[in-house]
Amino acid sequence: MDKNKIINMKVISKLQPHVRLDTSGTLFKIYQPGPYVPVWFSRWYARHNRSQDIARVTNLYQEVIDSEDVHEKQIQKCLRESVVGLANLKTTYEEDVTCTSSIEYIIEFINSSVDE
Repeated sequence: MDKNKIINMKVISKLQPHVRLDTSGTLFKIYQPGPYVPVWFSRWYARHNRSQDIARVTNLYQEVIDSEDVHEKQIQKCLRESVVGLANLKTTYEEDVTCTSSIEYIIEFINSSVDE
C-alpha cells in the first residue's frame, strides 16, 4: 500500500468540525487559519473548492478499498478511524446537500468494506 494513502487517511481522521481540508498536494493538509489571511481567502486564491476536495477524497477511498491490501490491519484501522474525520467534514459542509451526500456515500462505502 502506498504510504501516502495511509497518511492521507490519518490526516482525514484528525479533521475537526468546520475545518477545511486541502487535497491539492500529494499529502492532504488541514487548513490552519493564518494571523492575517482568512482560510476562505487562501482557498479562493489557490483555486481550491469543495467539489475538487470531495472528488479527491472519494478517489482516495476508492483506490484504498479496491486495493489488494484492504484487509491488512493497518489499512482497516485507518479506514475506521477516518470515518470520524469524514463525519466532521460533513459538518463543515452541512449547508451543501450535494457535498454532504457525497461524504455520506464515502462513509457508507467504508463501513461496507471494513472487516467487522
